[in-house]
Amino acid sequence: LNVLFNTQQNSSVANTTTGLTSIVFNTTPVMSTYLFAVIVSDFTCTTGLSIGTVPYQVCSRNDSSATRQLAVDIGPQLLGSLNNFTNYDYSLANSKMDQVAIPDFA
Repeated sequence: LNVLFNTQQNSSVANTTTGLTSIVFNTTPVMSTYLFAVIVSDFTCTTGLSIGTVPYQVCSRNDSSATRQLAVDIGPQLLGSLNNFTNYDYSLANSKMDQVAIPDFA
């Protein structure tokens, strides 16, 4: 399984007795609750260009991996335009940027 959170993964410890893995993430900055996200899935991810120093990836079901490339190519450019338009550097508040295609969500 793939686990995504608002911040970078800090550590993980596998318990050989239970077969479970405990994952610890870095502290989340203060944010509105609607921005908080935890995703546990069997999605696969494609890494795109970093946005400044912030790693960027797009994740979706494996059967839709071929359609991810558009989001991988355009996402960093769009965020750069948004940075310029709002005069706010989104990379200052984020240690990474994940875009996730969730089926039947929209």
